[in-house]
Amino acid sequence: YLVEGRQARVMRRGMARFLSPEVLHDIAGDLEDLRPGMGRKREITVMFCDARGFTGLSERLAPEAAVEVLDAYLGAMSDCILAHGGTLSKYIGDGIMAFWNAPADCPDHPARAARAALAMIRAQEGIKERLRAAGRPAFDIGVGLHVGEAIVGTVGSEQRLDYTAIGDTVNLASRVEGLTKDFRVRICVTGDFAGRAGHGRFEFRELGRVQVKGRSAGVEILELAAERPAAGQEERK
Repeated sequence: YLVEGRQARVMRRGMARFLSPEVLHDIAGDLEDLRPGMGRKREITVMFCDARGFTGLSERLAPEAAVEVLDAYLGAMSDCILAHGGTLSKYIGDGIMAFWNAPADCPDHPARAARAALAMIRAQEGIKERLRAAGRPAFDIGVGLHVGEAIVGTVGSEQRLDYTAIGDTVNLASRVEGLTKDFRVRICVTGDFAGRAGHGRFEFRELGRVQVKGRSAGVEILELAAERPAAGQEERK
């Protein structure tokens, strides 16, 4: 009993790095799937976010200033993800991987991820304004979103845990994020994601079909532009 209690406390401390307090509270009594070595297949929405031009910017700043800017950017993006029920998987340099619908069930996970992405764009605009006001060069971000099945689980040890996802869905989401450079947009999503998030709830712009390595058929790519106002809001306007 004492050993299991200690393990549960360690896991909760570790998971607090990835989850919002609300999600952590929801799963507090069911930590079995979060133990190292435990994984399961489930549908998730995967997000990758990357800072555009940050490497060049950091070379023009003092090391302390570069770290300060990076911390502000990562903090703001992470807040947006957690506020919309997402799970932070990892930071990859100046990039972020996150996903929805694990470990807690979230039936509307594509819509939540879409709202998080749009909130991240708004937050980054605020960061850009502050950088310009301080006389520093600004940078933008690119976000990629895809939905599908993946293996989700905790890897590592009691000292260091990573709760992450692996599989083709994750790989495709990463490639979709990279397409934001080619299409010169901020948020790229797949056709599968757009269909699940809802064309009636969000505004999408078709960008074309892209041949992705490892897939015989092309992948439909769209830009997520905005969230449509609810019917009641339109009437009040």
